[in-house]
Amino acid sequence: FANAQGAPFVWTFYFVFFESYKLMVPEITQNVAVAGSCVFVLVTIMIANIQLGILVGLVIGCVDVCLIGFMPFIGVELNSVSVICIVLAVGLSVDYSVHIAGAFLQVKCSDGLEHTGRSQRAAYALWKMG
Repeated sequence: FANAQGAPFVWTFYFVFFESYKLMVPEITQNVAVAGSCVFVLVTIMIANIQLGILVGLVIGCVDVCLIGFMPFIGVELNSVSVICIVLAVGLSVDYSVHIAGAFLQVKCSDGLEHTGRSQRAAYALWKMG
């Protein structure tokens, strides 16, 4: 190819992707951080318990760290599709962890008495939510 002045330059179809690969790591960091912060704020407001909000935030962070860490072992490269899946994993991990946290807060026995210990409440919440 040549530009308007007639000077040749190198171009190939793969150059289109180079800019996206250059911006991929900062974008995934920003997107996961923004999504995680929004989820933390909303979950803390909706559950009305700061400790469970922090725990849900930690669970979401652990899910994304494990997902990103396991990608090379299964042969998934960091590209635009995997970035979308990583950001979507924030939402999917919120679904399960918030349901468990909500069940933990609302645990009652079948006879109407509340469980007293944290481990009993956690076990019952996991059993109830599956």
